[in-house]
Amino acid sequence: MEKLPEDKTVYVERGLVYQDMGNHKYAIADFQKALEIDIDYEAAWYLSGVSKLKSGLVNEAIEDFL
Repeated sequence: MEKLPEDKTVYVERGLVYQDMGNHKYAIADFQKALEIDIDYEAAWYLSGVSKLKSGLVNEAIEDFL
């Protein structure tokens, strides 16, 4: 992360690891960081929505999917 602070894919990859571990709070934070770098990064929007759904944040997840 320190070597590639502006690489959106690094944050998505780490977010996926967190997601697989069931740690959706940290996954969402990483997906959001990727979106700060590239607001149009569709994979980050989708994955953020998935983690939000699994966390019970249905309304927030729907916004990510739109």
